[in-house]
Amino acid sequence: MLEKTIENKCRLYASGKGWLSVKLNPINARGIPDRMFIGQRRLLFVEFKRPGHKPRRNQAHWAERLMDYGFRVETIDSVETFKDIIDTMENSW
Repeated sequence: MLEKTIENKCRLYASGKGWLSVKLNPINARGIPDRMFIGQRRLLFVEFKRPGHKPRRNQAHWAERLMDYGFRVETIDSVETFKDIIDTMENSW
């Protein structure tokens, strides 16, 4: 499955659960995660990949940097994994 297909299905799932989805596309910050998902008192950064692919070096750097600030950052290569994460986050409060 293509990365954009996974991303779109995840975006639709999150939207159906009431989460906001923001596409991150900064000009001067290469490697920043693809999307930010905002739920009730929850924030999730996601880097989408094709199944089996790993983040590039600059993407891993941004993930580490955001996690150092206390944010949750996930690399997602399947819709099912994303659904599990969103459902778990919703049930954690």
